[in-house]
Order: sequence, then C-alpha cells, then structure tokens
Amino acid sequence: MSFCCCPFPLFYAPYKRRVPQPIPPSPLLNNGMQVQLIGTGNTTVLNNANVIFNTILTNLSPNIVYNNVTGVFTVLKAGVYIIDWWVNADGAEEETTIYFVIETSTGTSIGASSPSPVTTIQLKGEALVYLPENATFTLVNRTGAPVNYGTSQIQADLRVVKVNTI
Repeated sequence: MSFCCCPFPLFYAPYKRRVPQPIPPSPLLNNGMQVQLIGTGNTTVLNNANVIFNTILTNLSPNIVYNNVTGVFTVLKAGVYIIDWWVNADGAEEETTIYFVIETSTGTSIGASSPSPVTTIQLKGEALVYLPENATFTLVNRTGAPVNYGTSQIQADLRVVKVNTI
C-alpha cells in the first residue's frame, strides 16, 4: 500500500488568506443634515406654522442650510432628496386627526396624518423629492388647529439626505 508524503489529500487546495477589501464610499456620505426640536417650553405648533427645530445634530453638507428662526431649509445644489421626520403630538384642540406636510418652494406637498380619532401619537412621514438649486422646504402643521407637542424631551426630528446618482 502506498501513501502520499503530504498530510493532505491531493485534491486539497491550500488555504489562501483573504485580504479585506476597502469599503467603497457611501453615496450618502457628506450629503445630509439632521435636526431636532428639544423640549424648551414651546408646547404647541400653531396651525399653518412651520415646525421650528432648535438643535442641529448633524450637518454633513455645505449644500443644505437651515434657518432656525423661520424653520426653512434651503438646498443649494439640485438633486433628489430624502426627507424623513416625526413629531411627538399630544392633542389638537377639537380636531380628531393631526396632519403635517413637507412643503417645497416648487409646489410639492407630501403629508402624513394620524388615524381618526387619534391626536396623541408620534406621527412620522417621508418624502422623496427632486429639488432644484436654491429650493426650500418646510415641515408645516396643516391640522386646522394648534398641535400640542408631547412631553418627551425630543418633540420632533427631521433628516434630509441628498441622494447621489450614478
């Protein structure tokens, strides 16, 4: 009986060490901003008024500008943007639903509403929009009445990201 001198069968392929490949850059890097409204005693957002965020958590893009006095976002570079947001709501006078809308200077409106008769809710919405250079957008209360913010420390949040295209 003959034996091979190597300890492995002839069909064995030697182990090759895998070298990790670098992760390609994300198309979302350096293209976004996140803001929040942190509870400071402002208890309501009036009907037809913009949500005013008082804290910029992340600003990774010189092409997205936020005015914390007016609540207006300006995009300096044309492109497709993802906007997602939530508002912690706790009642709206006699209204049985709440309704918030992303409104752009180009006339686009994308909203979200609570189911009736729910006005105490963390309402969430998303928008995917094309915005030309120097376009603006806001998050607006269109409920028909002032909406009370909830009692949590963070009362609203919004994130906007420019999507790079290939």
